[in-house]
Amino acid sequence: MHTIGDDRIFTLIKPLLTMKKLSVAFVLFLLVSSGLSAQNGATTQFYKDPGSLLLNGGFYAISPPRTVTSPKIIAPEFTVISNLTAGISFTHYKFKSFSTGEADNTFWQEDTTLFNHYNIGLHASYHFIDKLNNLVKIYINPRKWDIYLTGEVGYNLIAVTSENPDAIVDKDNQKLRGGMYLGTRFYYNDSLGFFVKLGISHYGYSTFGLCYTVL
Repeated sequence: MHTIGDDRIFTLIKPLLTMKKLSVAFVLFLLVSSGLSAQNGATTQFYKDPGSLLLNGGFYAISPPRTVTSPKIIAPEFTVISNLTAGISFTHYKFKSFSTGEADNTFWQEDTTLFNHYNIGLHASYHFIDKLNNLVKIYINPRKWDIYLTGEVGYNLIAVTSENPDAIVDKDNQKLRGGMYLGTRFYYNDSLGFFVKLGISHYGYSTFGLCYTVL
């Protein structure tokens, strides 16, 4: 295993970034806890109450063509002030490299080189469904819907499995990565919901998944 970046930091965070296990645990947690939502007094408008906590977990879609697995993300966020939320995010995905033929400009996948991307980031969202309701004639129920703008930025680490990956990694290991999205959430009940985001980032042009209001 060849690791790019700070080896000591990567070693410390690697156990926390086993995204497959975290994703399964997150989904199970949502399915079990959503049945208690009627008893815990949660509100769908978490972004109105400073200190509220929301858990998001999902997948990136329309990702780069070299992607082997869909990028996965877990991103808790809390309400800073009314309509403004912020939090941390953990992203992981795998992809393989391609080689290009000089004569006919064809390309093929190099099955012997596998990249693991680990990204630790920060994100912030502005929720504007109230302002939107004031501008349009059709009322959007804020207890069922949430519309927001999100910006994110994170530090990227790469682990590569290959006999000689150095020449390939240099051009792919961009340390700082980010994105901008327009997102919406639909709440199934007072705590459990679904989200979809459209925009642009290094990992894909769309994100979808589940969310759960904890506090």
